[in-house]
Amino acid sequence: MNANKINKGKKKDENQEKLFINSLTDLLNISLNEINNLKIENFSGIYFDKLYEEAIKSETQTETEESSPTKKLKRKKSIKHKSNKKIQKLIKSNSIDSKKQYAEEDDYEYIRTNEQKINNEIKINRIAFSIQYNSIYGEEVVILGSTAKFGIWNLNKCFHLKWNEGNIWTGKMLFENGDIQNFEFKFVVVEKEKIKYWESGENNIFNHEELINNIRKNKIGSYSKYKYEYNEKNNSLLIKSNWH
Repeated sequence: MNANKINKGKKKDENQEKLFINSLTDLLNISLNEINNLKIENFSGIYFDKLYEEAIKSETQTETEESSPTKKLKRKKSIKHKSNKKIQKLIKSNSIDSKKQYAEEDDYEYIRTNEQKINNEIKINRIAFSIQYNSIYGEEVVILGSTAKFGIWNLNKCFHLKWNEGNIWTGKMLFENGDIQNFEFKFVVVEKEKIKYWESGENNIFNHEELINNIRKNKIGSYSKYKYEYNEKNNSLLIKSNWH
């Protein structure tokens, strides 16, 4: 699935499928077939929460205040039920005009501005790699991986890292015109142009779409076997690892 086409993530949450709606684009790209078997609890995301809040606010304003605890509980359940129906109707309508009525104009413009900001900022134009390895004289740390940038697992075409104080090995890779793609990679210790050690365990995974979804939630976090840090100022991603 193309992350640029639809900024929506799916995951299993307590054995239920979750649809994330973080922008108006996400909402517009959800088909009726996708939501027919889902309950309102299956939806989440910044944009959805905003719409749901507005729906509840709208229902609250139309209800009269009641003092009895029992009546208040019934009223609360009624508001939630009506709000659920309103949101479901909003999603199924799948049109911009019908969505506008569920948020005040200022809020709607704020959401649109925020949506554009989110869509624009989550791009990865460069990746910086950093790994701590206590090397000895004559050793070098390189990266081998499944794409041409990493030599397609061919040591003669590997990606070389540079030694820094503290035995930190680093390297930067630029991506232009959206040429970034999914790949697998491993850090490798080389000595005298021969592989001495492979990083242990399974290959590191770089899944562009999944990383973008992770970054939307947390700009600093963990993915696969490494930690990542996203810098929105220059659209760069730092991948940090320790030798395993």
